[in-house]
Amino acid sequence: YAFVLALVLTSSVAFAACSAEEVQKKAADFATLSQNMAQKDPQRFASIMQELQTELSGLQGSGDNDKLCRFYDKAIAKMK
Repeated sequence: YAFVLALVLTSSVAFAACSAEEVQKKAADFATLSQNMAQKDPQRFASIMQELQTELSGLQGSGDNDKLCRFYDKAIAKMK
């Protein structure tokens, strides 16, 4: 959860294609799905987070909203 929270807190710089508000909404959706999956299917959650770890670490503090939106879209799709 720390990675999710850190990413949410560092994603406030806006770019034209994906606004800060969109990033924040996607981050909140991702956090909710993450929490639900961690409780319901911890093994699947761990597997997905392991897959996303490298990309997630690279995005922390980047402020690149386009990349953040793409990451969240991909991560959310994996968790559904």
